[in-house]
Amino acid sequence: MSRSEKQPLLSGSSQAPGYPPAQGQGGAPYPPAQGGSAPYPASAGQQPQQQQQPGAPPGAYQAASAPPAGQGIAPPSGGASAAGPAMENGQAVSPQMENMEKVSGYEGTGFHEDNFMAPPTYDAATAPVPQSAPDIHTNVARISEEEARAALLDFVSQHCCYGKGAARDMAISTIIPTNAFHYRLETFTENRRTAWKHTPFKGQPIDSCMNGVAPQAWQMDIPVGRMFEDRVLEMEVPHTAYVKPCHNCHARGYNRCHHCHARGYDVCNWCNGEGKKWCNGVDGGSGRFERCSTCHGTGRRSCSHCNGQGQLVCPVCRTYGSLKWYINLTVSWKNHIADHVVEAADLPGHLIVNAVGQLAMEEDYPRLAPLATFPDPNINAASARLVGDHARAFPLEMMHRQRHSVRIVPVSEAQFSHKNSTGRFWVYGHDRLVHAPDYPQQCCCGCTIL
Repeated sequence: MSRSEKQPLLSGSSQAPGYPPAQGQGGAPYPPAQGGSAPYPASAGQQPQQQQQPGAPPGAYQAASAPPAGQGIAPPSGGASAAGPAMENGQAVSPQMENMEKVSGYEGTGFHEDNFMAPPTYDAATAPVPQSAPDIHTNVARISEEEARAALLDFVSQHCCYGKGAARDMAISTIIPTNAFHYRLETFTENRRTAWKHTPFKGQPIDSCMNGVAPQAWQMDIPVGRMFEDRVLEMEVPHTAYVKPCHNCHARGYNRCHHCHARGYDVCNWCNGEGKKWCNGVDGGSGRFERCSTCHGTGRRSCSHCNGQGQLVCPVCRTYGSLKWYINLTVSWKNHIADHVVEAADLPGHLIVNAVGQLAMEEDYPRLAPLATFPDPNINAASARLVGDHARAFPLEMMHRQRHSVRIVPVSEAQFSHKNSTGRFWVYGHDRLVHAPDYPQQCCCGCTIL
């Protein structure tokens, strides 16, 4: 079972170098002023100088404010701003990659979590091959005719359309007991991938490059936790955050309503904007115009999308006008499982995998060597193939540990005859499960199969 965790690496309330002062409070400028430049962010009505500073947004900074109701928001001249394109058909879009900050070691990071970071190379430890064959008892478990019939009756009772008469009256001629071997290989790996993420900038501390060099993805020490359990963890890469104006609303905090074209109203669909409706007379009398009761004679209705404001809250920055950008690291631990079943009966292998059996052997090492001395050579061959496949299957994941095991599952094949038909069914596992595709009464009286 996997679970997701959010673990941002942010400083506390203490002010650290490279952090902007909290809104409404004094403090050192961010970034530190050079040559007498104004601090960032600028106060209301004040424009910072055009000099570009590390971590600061390109161009002039403009505080977010709600435009007056009923007025549209026109984009700046020239279309898209320096921070990237605005809304397209009312949908938020991503900024251009060339406008993002360059972080050493993360040049290939985009806006989607598809940038897998290759793990460092290492010399994997190999488990020693056992010198002697393991002490495994493979005695075949036998069941009686009464036990086989009781298991079949329990199976029939779980199917509402199966008749019980055949299970009670059939003649069981032969029961053939065998053992099935279930080999399972588990490889526990970890992968790390990065993507640019953003969140509205509300004056929170910013862990920018001013605080140090960003560590590489595999240089961060992250506890693995419990082995052989799927888990996902997300965290902010230290020293990669910076602030820039919202690319979606051009730092305004609001966007033009595309439904009413920023007018704040729509044409009344009851009177088609006339403000009045024609009403026919009663009993052949002459008709007359009456004021539209829907729009009260104005011919307009308040826009239901923007509530008559003419603008919508920017879905990206949520009216704050600025965004905190950072590189998000997603760490995924995955337990890769491969199964192989060896059995002499014609029972489908996936049924053996889910049945209760006896654990014959189990090994757990950082890197496994294939089984070589198991009594059944088919298990040894399957182990060699699956271990080799897993060694090559995950080049972008770090292998933490491997585990393989062999279970012995008892299988009994029963041959029966009922009236003019013959068939067979299987009783398998210590929980006495049944597989009966030849059962003669699979549809009881009253059921109709279309």
